[in-house]
Amino acid sequence: MSIKVLNQSQFTTTSWAGGTTTELLIYPEDSTYKALNFDFRLSIATVNTEKSVFTPLPSVCRTLMVLDGNLELIHEGHHSTKLGKFEFDSFLGDWTTTSLGKAKNFNLMTTQGSEGKLARMKLSPGECIKVARNSWYIYNLLCTFRLTGS
Repeated sequence: MSIKVLNQSQFTTTSWAGGTTTELLIYPEDSTYKALNFDFRLSIATVNTEKSVFTPLPSVCRTLMVLDGNLELIHEGHHSTKLGKFEFDSFLGDWTTTSLGKAKNFNLMTTQGSEGKLARMKLSPGECIKVARNSWYIYNLLCTFRLTGS
């Protein structure tokens, strides 16, 4: 197993109508967000305005997890949900989505038949994660961890 560690100096931050987005990882590495030619993309976004409309992303499946703050997501013609810290919602990028509230969130976007899931894991001191699959992407939020694999 090989582990690739990325740090903040390798991330790109851009602005969107409601705040900023920082791309953590995009795959394949030569794909781009603008072209929507990625299999998956991980990012952190800030929502700095009380009300914003998300950028339409046709053919993209999105999962958003709040890291800080609170958001209400209104997916026109589908469902609405209120999210607090570490709560998440999945939705299609071609839905008209309005957010209410200011927050920082973690985003997983998939396309082209790819699938992905977000999960929050809270480890006790001394507890470790055993990685049994070919590829895992872990975002470390103010914690220390050790990876062991088979």
